[in-house]
Amino acid sequence: KRCDFSCLQELTNEQLKDVPISSLSASVSSAGDVKCLHLFEILAGAASFCDCLRASGLGEGTEQELVIIAPDKAGLTAANTHDICGKCDHVTIRLDHSSPVRVNDVNLPVSLDAAVRISPDGEQETTEVLCGTDFETVYAQLNRLFSRCQHREKRHFGLSGRVKFSNYPSMVGLFLLTMSHESMSGGPLRAAKIENILHYLQTDYGKHPCKGFGG
Repeated sequence: KRCDFSCLQELTNEQLKDVPISSLSASVSSAGDVKCLHLFEILAGAASFCDCLRASGLGEGTEQELVIIAPDKAGLTAANTHDICGKCDHVTIRLDHSSPVRVNDVNLPVSLDAAVRISPDGEQETTEVLCGTDFETVYAQLNRLFSRCQHREKRHFGLSGRVKFSNYPSMVGLFLLTMSHESMSGGPLRAAKIENILHYLQTDYGKHPCKGFGG
C-alpha cells in the first residue's frame, strides 16, 4: 500500500519524463537511480522487452511470465514459464535443504546449505551446492545462481552480446521471501514480520531508502 500513485508519479516526473521507453536501459541501471526497487524492476523489464523486440526485428509483441513456488519440508520447487512474442521457455528449479535455514531478527535467511537442480525443458539438467553463513553470502549465492539461469534464458530467446535481458519478478527475492515464510509461525505479528521483510527487500537490502517508505 505504500507504493502509491503519488510516489510513483514523483519518481517518474523527476527522472523519466520525456525519456523514450527504448532508452530506459541507459537511463536506469540500478534501484538507486529511482530510489525504489519495485519501480526499477518494472522499468528494467520494460527496457529488456524493448531490447528483445529490436534484436528480433519486431516493432510490437507481448511478454508474459508465470512463477509458481511450492515450499515443503525438504526445501522448495520453483516452476518458471516465460513467453516472449510466442516463444516459450520453461524451467524447474528444485532446492533441497541439507540443514534447516536460520533467519535473523528481520526474518531473512542467514544460513543456507542446499543442493539445487535446474531442469530446463529439452535441455540437460545441472546441479550445484549453495552454502552461506550470513545474509550477504546467501544473497550472493542465489544471485549468482539466477544470473546463470538468466544468461541461459537469454540464449534460449536467441539474444547475445550487449543486449540486456531481465526477467521479473526477481527470483532471488522470491526465494528469500519463501525461505523467510517457512520460518514463521502464525499469529497477529505475522503480517508485521512480512511487511518488515518486504521493506528490507524493497530498499535494496538497506542500501537505498525508498521514497515510499519515507526515504
